[in-house]
Amino acid sequence: MNHEARIQHKSSFLTEQLAEERAKKASFETRGMAVISASGTLVGITTGAVALAASGRTVTFPGTAQRLLVASLVVLVLAAVLGLLINVPVRLPHAGTGELTHLLEPEVRFGPEEWNRTRVDTITALRRVNRQRAWALSAALLLVVIALVLMMASAAFALRPFPT
Repeated sequence: MNHEARIQHKSSFLTEQLAEERAKKASFETRGMAVISASGTLVGITTGAVALAASGRTVTFPGTAQRLLVASLVVLVLAAVLGLLINVPVRLPHAGTGELTHLLEPEVRFGPEEWNRTRVDTITALRRVNRQRAWALSAALLLVVIALVLMMASAAFALRPFPT
């Protein structure tokens, strides 16, 4: 394989890798928004259910059930915060305006090697960001599950029959 063919082969490979990392980044951002939506919905449903159950009558809501419910709401807020962090914009390597204008000058050489170097830098940065987002997404999903368990335990305490 000659030098030009090797450079073209590397370029194709790096282009595929870059597209894959960008797709992962977009996927994490979408799932982060889903965590935010799910957390907000669960908080709203939980608060509404408690308000409806207590409206118009005296309700004895056991202290344990109250604490579990408050804990679940706090955990859901933490999950939503992680969902927001997943979507924080990040700076990735890119050519500035001056650099792009400089490339238009006839004597400047910007060949496949330089382009591939830029792709590698971008892929490296995207992988770092994607690893952080994967961790945050896993933690957020775990928090949502924990919150659901706390809500179910709260409901179990609230609905259990009291001794007469």
